[in-house]
Amino acid sequence: MYVNVSRYKRYHRVRLLRKVVSRGKRQTVLVEHIGSARNESELVALRHKAHERLAALRPQLSLLTALDTQSHRQATDTSRLVVSGSFARGLWQVLGGLYDDLGLPATLPKQLVLARIALPQSKRATARYLENAFGLSLGLQTIYDYLDTVDKEEVMTTLLAAARQRLVTVTGQVFSVVFYDVTTLYFETDEDDEDTEQTAGLRKKGYSKDHRFDLPQIVVGLTVDQTGFPLDFQVYEGNTYEGHTLLAGVTKIREKLKLTATALTVVADAGMLSDANLAELEQAGYTYIVGARIRSVAASKATEIVDWDYATQGVLDTQFHGRRLLVTYSDKRAQCSRQNRDRLIAKLQVKLDRGLVVKKSKYVHLTTDAPLTGSLDQAKIDADRRFDGLKGYVTNTTLTPDEVMAHYGNLWRVEQSFRMSKSDLKARPTFHYKRERIIAHLVICVCALGVLRAFEEQVYQALPGVGVSLALEQLLAIREYRLTLPNQQQIMVPSELTDVQHTLMGLHAKFGRPKP
Repeated sequence: MYVNVSRYKRYHRVRLLRKVVSRGKRQTVLVEHIGSARNESELVALRHKAHERLAALRPQLSLLTALDTQSHRQATDTSRLVVSGSFARGLWQVLGGLYDDLGLPATLPKQLVLARIALPQSKRATARYLENAFGLSLGLQTIYDYLDTVDKEEVMTTLLAAARQRLVTVTGQVFSVVFYDVTTLYFETDEDDEDTEQTAGLRKKGYSKDHRFDLPQIVVGLTVDQTGFPLDFQVYEGNTYEGHTLLAGVTKIREKLKLTATALTVVADAGMLSDANLAELEQAGYTYIVGARIRSVAASKATEIVDWDYATQGVLDTQFHGRRLLVTYSDKRAQCSRQNRDRLIAKLQVKLDRGLVVKKSKYVHLTTDAPLTGSLDQAKIDADRRFDGLKGYVTNTTLTPDEVMAHYGNLWRVEQSFRMSKSDLKARPTFHYKRERIIAHLVICVCALGVLRAFEEQVYQALPGVGVSLALEQLLAIREYRLTLPNQQQIMVPSELTDVQHTLMGLHAKFGRPKP
């Protein structure tokens, strides 16, 4: 292994290379990319760093160095060189390093979080992955025993402290706005959990956002900051109305942040909009921005909203039920609404023409004499068309309309966090039935979401043209391989890296190995 300096475009790149023999041919293999120098001083620094890395890596590669000598090649049959194992170096170094930076618990919790990111499957599959990726032999019962001991509040308090520091570092701001939303996770079982004298059953049938009303579920409330980083989550019985979770969820965060209610603005979607909810927030002293259901307002107010000249007068800033109501118009939003409605109406018309069963639809008027027949409700279609392109916000803040819209516009981040949890991290299906293990499973998923959010921020800065999904795919492909010869020591040889992988490995320089 040796230090190589070569010209690449306008830079001098400094790399560690080695000579190997493969199928009887000598080849040059990249060991590590040290960096690219733009001037002489940077080149000197990179040369120095390269020689330090060379000294550190040479003991690991003593066998390959020996194989390069003619005498050793004569004494050893290189065809007997086998790959006896591998190590997920990219995952452990970069995402493991980001996990450590968040201050989260080490050892088993870290390993479970990394496995959830790399292979979000059952705990049995997780145990297999940890052995294949890190050489850790963990029994399934060991994982279950750990889940029984997880202290959610302790872990989430640690994550919240990291979020506070991260927000200052990334945006230069302190907490003043939080975003809240609710989702549901259903379970593949027919029976609800029974209530006991001490606690209510957790998994119960209720309103399902996954449209699985036939299965028990839980309700999960998630709070994130303006960057989408998770702050806390709460778990409720499956038959809980989502609007009843808002005050409890934001109060938990406020208490942990040690803020007064007036110092925190809550942003939530229209699902949280009810007079009771807003009254509770106002009574507690919170300021809020909540999506408005402008299609369901009284006729007199609806007339004011649709007759407003948004092209010349801009945002409508009015009062409704004693609260401030803002309404904006967007041509793009209007076009999207028209296209979605026209597509839905076309599908409904085909079903009606064929005499097919039409599920409940606001655009279909069913006849009383023949339940399976009906017609399009043109009056309802025309009524909805009046609101195309309009978006409403209810708030008790004194922010400008642009500021209100900017804050509400960031609500997509909590929705994206839920999508990441359900798709990328596969929070569902959940192969648990005990309350403690269900909550512990969600703790792992939320911590994994925090690591992915931190990774996403670094990828955006270092590789702006590369999405987080592609970056994660590239990172998971970076491994170290354990080579073995009979009666010889084992060595670890890193895989050759692409330019993207070089950049990804530079996101976190610290490297260690998991403890068995």
